[in-house]
Amino acid sequence: MATNTVTDLVVNQYIRQPVPQNPEGMAVYLSGQLQEIENSMKTVGEGSLQVVDSPPARPLKGMLRYAVTPWDPLGNGFQGLVVYSGSAWIRASDPDGTISSLSTTVSSLNTSVTTNVSAISGIEAKNTVKIDNNGHISGYGLISTANNGTPTATFNVSADAFKIGSPSSASTVTPFSVYTGSRTVDGVTVPAGTYIENAFITSAAIKTLNADTITAGNLSASRLTLDGSTITANGSGQLIVADSGISTDKIASGAVNQTVTTSATQTFSLAANGTKTVTVSLTGCTAGSQILVLFNYLAVCATANQTFDITGTNNPSSSSFDSTVIGAQAPTSIPLPSAYVLRTTASAGTNTVGVTISTGSSNSATIVGLVYGLSAQEVKR
Repeated sequence: MATNTVTDLVVNQYIRQPVPQNPEGMAVYLSGQLQEIENSMKTVGEGSLQVVDSPPARPLKGMLRYAVTPWDPLGNGFQGLVVYSGSAWIRASDPDGTISSLSTTVSSLNTSVTTNVSAISGIEAKNTVKIDNNGHISGYGLISTANNGTPTATFNVSADAFKIGSPSSASTVTPFSVYTGSRTVDGVTVPAGTYIENAFITSAAIKTLNADTITAGNLSASRLTLDGSTITANGSGQLIVADSGISTDKIASGAVNQTVTTSATQTFSLAANGTKTVTVSLTGCTAGSQILVLFNYLAVCATANQTFDITGTNNPSSSSFDSTVIGAQAPTSIPLPSAYVLRTTASAGTNTVGVTISTGSSNSATIVGLVYGLSAQEVKR
């Protein structure tokens, strides 16, 4: 419903008119401007809160006054804040706490503040404030109701932004802010949501977490996905990485395998029916990993085409090599290099691995000279 300047409290806005270029018209211009200022100030005075002891000569709807004796606007001796409803003066806040309102109008812009405080004994109580600024509604409400004999309370806020900050005028920090709509900050669109500067949470259930940096003392997860590769664990608690999930350039030297190599300059001779064992030790082995043993040599026997045996040895593992006995032979002249790779399963801790050279009774070989090299490698993966 449109306002009526005759019956409603309307504050006239003063608008200065252009100054005439003709000096002869200056007197008329000043007289008119002074009249406009006087009319505007009159409506401002009518709309301002005043303490009065008599009623206004021309009450207008929305006019607010603080009544004192001898004026009795309600006819019951009441002294306090009253507002003109358009037909009668009423209390700005009724004794039973129903509704109080304050409304002002400047030109076509309307602003109103409505407070509703009510109580029904044992059933419901409410305290609400609504602000209507030219159609933009905001406010808050605290309502307590008894539902099946159990009181419940609800606090609702209707606003573009809700912030909590320090009452200190020197502080500009708002550690907790809620925005109900998107906004633009330094040219960047920031979506609606809750924004917290620093949060200290004992326990939280979060469905999706998007974070630049996560610092944690302990991180518990059923699986991790890193750049598309999933890391999980089997029933024994061992980590499992998806196929092709780790490239070799991401594995530090020695992180997967360890290698121990002996000097390849040792030489010995061995009579018939004799044995010679050479070994090398690997420390910090993982139980169940594979150990590869490389044995290379040059051997000269007393007689051409004599043979001898090479047998793998591993201590303390009881696991045998995949090739336990290797037949070897060597000519009496121009010896050819030979190499053998043996594999066994490691025990936890230190493993001593190597080979035993045997010129058993079945071979009856005599080794005049043998130069060898021995190396071992643990394959953890």
